[in-house]
Amino acid sequence: CGLLSRTAQALRPLERLIHQRVLASIVINADETEVKMLKPGNGKAITGYLSGYAGDADHRYVFYDFRPNRSRDGPREVLAEYGGYLQTDGYIVYTSLVREAVGRLVDVACWAHGRRGFEEAIPTTSHPLVHEAMIWTQQLYDIEDRAKEMSPEDRRALRQAQALPVLARMKARFDEVRPTLRPTARLAEAIDYVLNRWDAFVRYTSEGRIPIDNNVIERLLRPVAIGRKNYLFFGSEHGGQTAATLYTLVQSARRNCVDVWPYLTDVLHRIAAVAPGDAAALEALLPDRWLAAHPEHRLEQREEESREAQVRRHRKRAARRMAAAQ
Repeated sequence: CGLLSRTAQALRPLERLIHQRVLASIVINADETEVKMLKPGNGKAITGYLSGYAGDADHRYVFYDFRPNRSRDGPREVLAEYGGYLQTDGYIVYTSLVREAVGRLVDVACWAHGRRGFEEAIPTTSHPLVHEAMIWTQQLYDIEDRAKEMSPEDRRALRQAQALPVLARMKARFDEVRPTLRPTARLAEAIDYVLNRWDAFVRYTSEGRIPIDNNVIERLLRPVAIGRKNYLFFGSEHGGQTAATLYTLVQSARRNCVDVWPYLTDVLHRIAAVAPGDAAALEALLPDRWLAAHPEHRLEQREEESREAQVRRHRKRAARRMAAAQ
């Protein structure tokens, strides 16, 4: 534990630089996950939270922040200097932060979460709207599939031309059906989740660089969910902060397809010699900058797996479009 703590301490300047690079993004994807932490005095583990903040495609880093509670103090501090789009699942901490920072933060919703409510409502209702909503969200994702390789300007134009009409039909149907449902019905809850943030759900169509969902940060939080099954808990709040630093470096490297072991080995050898004001030397240790100087440590297999997964998704969606056309 002491070794990990000292390692994280040595990496803190690089962690702060990654944080700054994430804040330079047009859009930030944010989410959090539960972790256990030992609290002295009561002999029990309490629930803490490890939040992740992913930069956009031009800033492929991720910053993690540990907090012993789920208040908005953490996001408020992390995003204090950020101005741009904040894409989240709609948890009240984030939406209230957007209202507090009006004009600085712009709320963007996640269609993966919007779709999930209707999917969960399928076993509880025979109303045709639940299947209509699933078809409409599939159409939105099919549009994104075709727009994936486009420039942000062309992607925005395609969304305006094809996604907005789908969204308009969806909202009209929601407004029509919602008064006929019991407030406690699962389908009503799914509709309310979308309608209460409708502007945020439509906002991705106005900017080609905004993704349709928050899946990027959910994928980057998955290693935390896997890891906590092994280490079970953090030994203290300081241990949580150590973990956040190490996750920031490791996952930022993985996001850039960098082989983590040689990367961290080299960084830890070199970072102690970096003078506090030597910004150029510190920037050279960023994962993407380091990889440009050490191309032999690019994880080709990881990139190939990502491409293969993308091809499988393309084929699945193309087959679905063909079936719908028939």
